Amino acid sequence: MKLFLSLILWFIYHLFGINGVNKLLLFSGGQTASILRKFGANIGANCDIHSPLIIHNAYKDYSNLKIGEHCHIGKDVFLDLKERIIIESNVTVSMRTTILTHTSVVPTSPLRKEKLPYSQAPVTIRNGAYIGAGVILLEGITIGEGSIVG
Repeated sequence: MKLFLSLILWFIYHLFGINGVNKLLLFSGGQTASILRKFGANIGANCDIHSPLIIHNAYKDYSNLKIGEHCHIGKDVFLDLKERIIIESNVTVSMRTTILTHTSVVPTSPLRKEKLPYSQAPVTIRNGAYIGAGVILLEGITIGEGSIVG
C-alpha cells in the first residue's frame, strides 16, 4: 500500500505540482501526516491530522510547516504557508481554524497603502496550547505555552 501511495503521489506531484498534492489532502484520511512529511513538512510522532486539510501558498513543498509531537489538527483547518507555521508539541488546533501568515489587499483597493498594507510573518503556537473551533490566527502572532484561544 505504501508503494502504491508513493507512486500515486509522485505521479500527481510531477503532473500537477504541489497544488495537485493539496487536492489529495482534502480526502487523505489517515495518510495526511505521511503526505505532508513526504513533501517537506516536519511532523512529530503521534500526531492526529484530520482531512480535509486545506493548504494555501505552498509553492513547491510544505517545508514552512513544523508540527511537534502529540498534536491534534482537526477537520477543515486552513494553513497559509507563505511564511513558517510552527506548532510545538501537545497542541490542539480544533476544526475550522484558519492560520494566516500574510495579509494582502487587492491592488485596486483604497485600503491598500494607508490602512491595510501588505504584511507577512510566521505564526508560532507554543507547547500545550489549545486553539478552539473556528479561530482565526493572523500573521506574526505567538500563542503562549498552555494558552487557550477561543
